[in-house]
Amino acid sequence: MLIKKISISTILLFFLSFIAIHSQVNEIRAVWIATNHRLDWPPPTFNIEVQKEALKEIFDSAKSKNLNTIYFQVRSNGTVLFKSSFEPFSLYIDGKGGMPYDPLQFAIEEAHKRGLEIHAWINTVQVFAGSELNVINNPNHIIQNKPEWIVEDIKNNSKSYWLNPGLLEVREYLSNLIKELVENYDVDGVHLDYIRYPGKNFNDDSTFKLYGKNLSRDEWRRKNITDLISLINKKIKAVKPNIQLGATPIGIYKNHKGMNGWEGFYEVYQDTKDWLKKGIIDYITPQIYWSFDDKYQFDILAKDWVENSYGKKVIIGIGAFKDAVKNEIERMIEYSRKIGADGVAFFRYSNIKDYKFLAFNDNTLITKFESTKNNLTTTKAENIYKHENNEFEDITPIENFSSFNNQFLKPALIKKSNNYSEIIIYSESDDEIIVKGETEKSNDEPLLKTKIKQGKNVIELKINIEDYKTIFLIFQKANKLMRLKL
Repeated sequence: MLIKKISISTILLFFLSFIAIHSQVNEIRAVWIATNHRLDWPPPTFNIEVQKEALKEIFDSAKSKNLNTIYFQVRSNGTVLFKSSFEPFSLYIDGKGGMPYDPLQFAIEEAHKRGLEIHAWINTVQVFAGSELNVINNPNHIIQNKPEWIVEDIKNNSKSYWLNPGLLEVREYLSNLIKELVENYDVDGVHLDYIRYPGKNFNDDSTFKLYGKNLSRDEWRRKNITDLISLINKKIKAVKPNIQLGATPIGIYKNHKGMNGWEGFYEVYQDTKDWLKKGIIDYITPQIYWSFDDKYQFDILAKDWVENSYGKKVIIGIGAFKDAVKNEIERMIEYSRKIGADGVAFFRYSNIKDYKFLAFNDNTLITKFESTKNNLTTTKAENIYKHENNEFEDITPIENFSSFNNQFLKPALIKKSNNYSEIIIYSESDDEIIVKGETEKSNDEPLLKTKIKQGKNVIELKINIEDYKTIFLIFQKANKLMRLKL
């Protein structure tokens, strides 16, 4: 190939400058954007432009508050806000279940333009609650399609409908639904909500007799939820190994002394600490929706989650919808930092829309994605490098930037430790990449040769990048190269 004849002196004609960014805080600052019942978005209109502008305003607001992560609800009540071969599209966009545009794709693009991470928030096991009966009257709704998978739950004269996670086919269905989403969308993570049973009174007698074996009912139910998460993890990591999988369990794992609340472990069968220990999730966002002075004390619960993280990220969920909690937000942020939490998340956007965060007076390093429009690259890492102005395509004339821009979004080089770095590359097609490094002694040192796939790729460099003047990326099939000047 022609690319092999290029000398280092020729390569030096082509470069992308990366500038280190240092003085920024390193924490996750997330907000849930609820779409179920139109709680935060979309507004009560079928006007597409009004919907889009409303979402952009939310993202602008999040950015202005120095938040950095969006949990965007894309599945609720058994309907979705993305292209799916499994479930019907939400009625909230045009009132008919049509898809005049793709809300998730639009949200991803707008979030990444602003340097925000976006995680697909999924109501997992629950498939309907509320009064919008036109949703479940749809013949394509899962309640209509698979009534044998559905269990009805009644609490306080209110009905809700849940998939039976004890069924193997239910776990396959949910994991395949989420796998399809990850295959088709460049989300930064998947955020599992309602990843539980509704409570102890759940009609699964026949399923337990079939699959329970030598386990108690409680043990078996906890295993079913754990197995479901493990299957989701396995399938989505096979598609995109670096995608983040997170879950948001109820705030009390087990009661502490003096507490008598709703326990995840015993009441809804969330063995969350086992998920963390097994490494089947990358982060946890427990819903600690109480104040410091509440019977279920915020500080005791938050500390318990952090101390039992098994090395995984803990983002403290804060219930900003409660006045007592909202009055203590600044104190909660500082306490979360003090105990070593990885960040905080606020439920939900409308409750912090007009709130000014005093503790967030700086930018943060979290998002790995860069917009070609705003030249922003940040990530949660020790050192970040971002592009300035120049992009070049090798082989073809220097003036021809168009095909380069169409084929690759701008990459990010991330130094995570002295002897470990990552390069994030986006490609529209499968390719093979050669990575070479230039040092003071050598100007053509091969570091690795690896295949990349269509979409986002993370290339691991087990080197100390401070030993190198330059990293060269050579794309074999595309006949293109880039120079990362350090």
